[in-house]
Amino acid sequence: MKYIKTCHIEALSCHDCANEVIDNLIKFDFVKEVHIDYDKGDITLHTTKELTTDQAIDIINNILEVNHCKDHNNLNYGHLHHIVTEEFGLDIGCEHCAEDVENELNKNKDIIDAKVSYENKKVVIKHLDNVEIYDIVEKTVTSVEDDASIYEVGEKHKDIAVCHHHKHHHHSHIDCDCHEDENEETTLLEKIIFALGVCLYIASSIIFFLNGGDNGISYVSYNYFMFIGAYILIGYDIVIKSIKGIIHGKIFNENFLMVIASLGSIAILEPFEATMVILLYKIGEALQDRATERSEKAIMSLYDLKCDYVTMENGERRNIKDVSVGDIITVKVGEKIPLDGEVVGTGTDVDMKALTGESRPVYLESGDDIYSGSINLTKVVNIEVTKVDSDSTVSKMLKLVDEASAKKAKTERFITKFAKVYTPIVLIIAFLVGLIKGLALSEDLVTVLNDVFSILVISCPCALVISIPLGYFAGIGRLSSLGILVKGGNFLEVLSKMETVVFDKTGTITKGNFKVVEVNAYNNHTEEEVLEKIAKAEYYSTHPIAESIKSAYNDKNNNNLNIDATYNIEELSGLGLNVKKMSGDKVISNIFVGNKELMKRYNISMISQNEVGTVVHLAIDNEYYGNVVIRDEIKETSVGAIRKLNKKYKTVMMSGDGEDICKLVATEAGISEYKSQLLPKMKYEYLKGIIDGAKGSVCYVGDGINDAPVLRLSDVGVAMGGIGSDSAKEAADVVIMNDDLNKIDEAIQVSKFTKFIIIENIIFALSFKVTALILSILNVLGSYMMILAVFADVGVCLLAILNSLRILKKRIKS
Repeated sequence: MKYIKTCHIEALSCHDCANEVIDNLIKFDFVKEVHIDYDKGDITLHTTKELTTDQAIDIINNILEVNHCKDHNNLNYGHLHHIVTEEFGLDIGCEHCAEDVENELNKNKDIIDAKVSYENKKVVIKHLDNVEIYDIVEKTVTSVEDDASIYEVGEKHKDIAVCHHHKHHHHSHIDCDCHEDENEETTLLEKIIFALGVCLYIASSIIFFLNGGDNGISYVSYNYFMFIGAYILIGYDIVIKSIKGIIHGKIFNENFLMVIASLGSIAILEPFEATMVILLYKIGEALQDRATERSEKAIMSLYDLKCDYVTMENGERRNIKDVSVGDIITVKVGEKIPLDGEVVGTGTDVDMKALTGESRPVYLESGDDIYSGSINLTKVVNIEVTKVDSDSTVSKMLKLVDEASAKKAKTERFITKFAKVYTPIVLIIAFLVGLIKGLALSEDLVTVLNDVFSILVISCPCALVISIPLGYFAGIGRLSSLGILVKGGNFLEVLSKMETVVFDKTGTITKGNFKVVEVNAYNNHTEEEVLEKIAKAEYYSTHPIAESIKSAYNDKNNNNLNIDATYNIEELSGLGLNVKKMSGDKVISNIFVGNKELMKRYNISMISQNEVGTVVHLAIDNEYYGNVVIRDEIKETSVGAIRKLNKKYKTVMMSGDGEDICKLVATEAGISEYKSQLLPKMKYEYLKGIIDGAKGSVCYVGDGINDAPVLRLSDVGVAMGGIGSDSAKEAADVVIMNDDLNKIDEAIQVSKFTKFIIIENIIFALSFKVTALILSILNVLGSYMMILAVFADVGVCLLAILNSLRILKKRIKS
């Protein structure tokens, strides 16, 4: 269902503010379309959930409060309720239940947006700050799944504006020792009851076979009641869950179907098979849980990088949220770096494997940046904090991981819809089989019911519903271990269809730092003289080009660059510098340093040899001395990585730089196609043309700072230099936590393998279930068909999960 809400906002008559609103609104999954009438200042939202007018206005005002333009500094927001994000832990049994909880939460009018992650065991709620949300969430969760529970995992925080609320305290399953003790006692009791049930089942089975099998069973025999006792001890919890499912309207869930099938077998005097069905089901469930936990650990281990407390320089232990920028913290050998900062004093080796996938330790010395999530290896180190906890590298990385589980691939969404159709179809088949065999073919009741019950068990779609999301989750986990963060299974799926990889030049293929590559001297002057005079002229400039020239001079002269005190420097906008050497008030020499347009303005004859790069010319008193040529350096990994990609995909480079520079970089890097002198809007149009002409996916790789529009336009945007690049993380779909272009091929390899495993699981699960269904209809195995049916459910699910775990071990081909 689609809802339409129109409201009036004064600031929307400004196009800049309106664009900010649109960009932020479409980040909400429930917002499908946004239309703005600039003349009236009206905004119309097309949403998948109903919003009140006040909610819509508050959401828009929150965006404007942070992003409004300077013309609206005095904008009156009235009684503005801020958007608050609250996060809760979630203990729930299955992916399907988690999806039901999310759907129910999003129906609540007090909730703006809800995301439930079964893999991460989290509920993330966006709501207005005048709503106490915990009770709403708890009531919704328990109404869907009685056994599910929520607990607080941290303080609530503002999503857009600053939160003025303090944390409210509710009962918490995680922080209360009595709950932990209670849970441990409950688990132990359940194990004892299950063990007693297994022992009773074994004893019952021995008596059963000693008495000749079926011939020894009747409704009044002690052996029959022994089996019933074993059934109750082993499967009482499944019966309880099925009853709760009926109460909540979830009749055809796995527990209900299993109970109906097994109780039916008991009713037709087959308690041996019935109890075995429940026993195999419980064992299979336990194995599934273990396998699922193993997959979850691949990503959940990232949460271990987060620290709650830090040690200050004076030895004080302090909560990480109470540490400010500029504070000095101390990290011992073997400890995790809790916050981003700068090394002070003694350097150390750090392990950055969890962040970047780099297997070798990295040595950081005084003044170097150090990132949270790294591990200190060799010496006690002092760090001056440069980012608070919420802005730290590890916090933002974990935020990306949380977001990833919320974005489902097309295959995941298809399987969810398919499962809802598949189960009713199989139930209809079971009904028809019973009807035809019982009435038309006049088969005996026991055989008919056995076949029907077997079909009921086969109808459970768990192998698909669990293993496929788990496969994408494992793929995301494998890539995170390589230092590649993918924001959702949908982007993994897009990566697997890659056809064209488009690169930004500066900061992506090249290092983004300039270097002097040539010094040319003319008219009997020396290269040393040309470099020295240009470097001195640029002494006070902080421009990257000036810095590269000064650095080149200092490298050759042991950092001995000193400016002449008699220099009077005048900056000529867009041209360069006019440096006047003074003697008192008299100009004794004019030094010109800049581009060729500066030389032309003062009628200075240049000598050019078609140098490729940024050329800075030098002339003194109208005499041309020479020039320096500056170019951006190509990264060491770029050439090998691009050549590797060229073997499989088309590679394209886009840049705003001139033709000569782009041609040189493209040639050296091995790019098959390039486009130069592109303004931001032209980049967008050029990439759009590539996408329109491509049959497969188009990936754009950029630094994420100036390329947000094209990163969003591409099928999948990849940001390089994830550490410290906040805008890259916002705009991109994939974040590579270092500058290694080889990670692109690694990401594509893992995505293709993930897709292969998922297709393999779908084919295996469906083919096995269809085969078991046919065998059940034909009654090939008689009363033992129920055991095969259990394997078609639990066994196939377990094998599919184990197959998904292969993704975590995927080896990367060089």
